[in-house]
Amino acid sequence: MNCASNPSKPLRPAWREALIEFPVVGGRAPSMNHARVMAYCESQGRVVSVPSSRNHAERAKVIIDDARYGEHRPIVDMDVVVHFARNDFDGLSFGLALTLADKRARYGVAGPTGRIVATGTIEPLGQVAEVEGFNVKLACVERELTPGDLFVYPARNVSRTDALVLEVLQRLQHRGIVLRAVEHIGQLSDLWNHGIVVPSYDAPEGAPHTGGLAMTYTAEISRATPSCLLFLIDQSGSMSDRVGEESGRSKADRLADAINRLLYELIIRCT
Repeated sequence: MNCASNPSKPLRPAWREALIEFPVVGGRAPSMNHARVMAYCESQGRVVSVPSSRNHAERAKVIIDDARYGEHRPIVDMDVVVHFARNDFDGLSFGLALTLADKRARYGVAGPTGRIVATGTIEPLGQVAEVEGFNVKLACVERELTPGDLFVYPARNVSRTDALVLEVLQRLQHRGIVLRAVEHIGQLSDLWNHGIVVPSYDAPEGAPHTGGLAMTYTAEISRATPSCLLFLIDQSGSMSDRVGEESGRSKADRLADAINRLLYELIIRCT
């Protein structure tokens, strides 16, 4: 249903939904789960409801809040309801799948309309961080996906020296599965914004074609192009909230880590 008024049902806001799968490992045989997000376009209180799982509700709200950084009203304030196919999973690697489902539900589906599988954790400012057990997750993806499917994963999980990971990725590519390695959620904006074209990329020798967005995202920064970088820091009380059962670190600490990483990358690439 499009996000438009429905005169026949004035008491029920129009809604739109999107579903993204993610691999789950540990506890039972590796398998696929999914995050389904329903966006209520006429309801704009920035509410994130997770009725199917109290255990994941807090983490889901933090993930969506981090991934919406930089968005503008009214879309950023759109209320969403999140459902998981199964709730017997742990960790934060579902973050990238949840983020994609949230954005495609609120903005609309663009790019591939087929099956999308994603794994990755979301940090402040929308950075995509590595996941644990990536080899096991890859094995699950290799078993489940078919030609034409899209697999999105953190660029930080791929190393030229990790022969096993590169071998699996090459097999996936040869089977016709589309690969996207990313460092920031913004590199996937073609999946919810129409008219954006995925840039081409020549993979390094020995590495599969992965969409190249992680490389093109930072390659435009150079000494020949004067640039200004301005950080607007949120000083609200919520920045002191503790996030994540594993680390218990505040949002302010996580934001500082993300900024320091970004500054480090800029210094390395501009010198």
